[in-house]
Amino acid sequence: MAHRNVSMLRSGILTGIFLLTAAGGSVAADAPFYKGKVLTMVTTSSPGGGTDTVGRIVARFWPRHIPGNPRIIVRNIPGGIAGLNQIYVTAPDRLTIGLSHRQVQLFQAQKDPAVKYDLRKCPMLGTIERGFSAIMIRKEALARLKDPSGKPAYFGATGVMTSKELGGVLGGEYLGWNLKFVIGYPSSNEIYLAYERGEVDMFGSATSEIMRRYLGEKGGMVAVAVVQRRPDFPEIPSIIDLFGNKMIDVDKRMYKAETAAPDKFFFAPPGTPKDQVAILRQALLKTTQDPEFDKLARALFGTGWVFIGPEETAENIAAAVETPVDIKNRIAELGKKYGLGY
Repeated sequence: MAHRNVSMLRSGILTGIFLLTAAGGSVAADAPFYKGKVLTMVTTSSPGGGTDTVGRIVARFWPRHIPGNPRIIVRNIPGGIAGLNQIYVTAPDRLTIGLSHRQVQLFQAQKDPAVKYDLRKCPMLGTIERGFSAIMIRKEALARLKDPSGKPAYFGATGVMTSKELGGVLGGEYLGWNLKFVIGYPSSNEIYLAYERGEVDMFGSATSEIMRRYLGEKGGMVAVAVVQRRPDFPEIPSIIDLFGNKMIDVDKRMYKAETAAPDKFFFAPPGTPKDQVAILRQALLKTTQDPEFDKLARALFGTGWVFIGPEETAENIAAAVETPVDIKNRIAELGKKYGLGY
């Protein structure tokens, strides 16, 4: 996670310079705009999942750093595409904020016909990067995962190959993991409930609190890998540790592209006035530097969480959306092979 910490420092400095030079007196002049107002944070996930949790924690602290101290309410539109489409066509009323996740970048990169949005045209406010997902499995199912001749271990997923599903797929390719994806869950929270009902044996999560819950004695799970090393769970091997030297070139580049895609990113609808974007960016940066926020974030996300500034967020999203053709084809090939809905 060292590169993420460097990114946080660099992005924070650049964001501060940008705000001081570009926003100038506009921030002070427009500050009363938010007094008595209500901002709506449209979150493209179901209540209770990782994206929703990030949004609600940020919404608790963000208003104290926005001039005028507006209230922020969270509105959930599950599924990714539907929420992004709606935010994208929202009139820039200066009272709407979007929050989404890696999955929507893949939808756009794969040119899903339902996608009406272009993330590259949305003003980015910044990213909360929680650290990378751990792939966890019920202890009793671990032997099945490693036995190619028997019943597979069932991996709960939404249906899109984000970093955690990619970890499972690469485990199948290079370690012979005997797994089958069970798809269609609208968010992580539904996957956790499916595990507790016994519908699935495996899932991935980047939320530290979720990892601690299910890896404990009562949770009944063990971790087989993390997508990338985490300082808060140093004992769990990474994908690179397990078989990184065996990956073919396109898989190495696919892995690198997926792990660079922003985690939980905040943005405004296209056309939002630049001075308002500057206010929101500055306030989000201050939120992530708030000691009370940091304390809660460390408890829920882990000690490795970082803030990525708006410029780097925009660059990483553009890179994810503009994925090279051979990587897109490889994602589609593996998605079809492993039943991920492609």
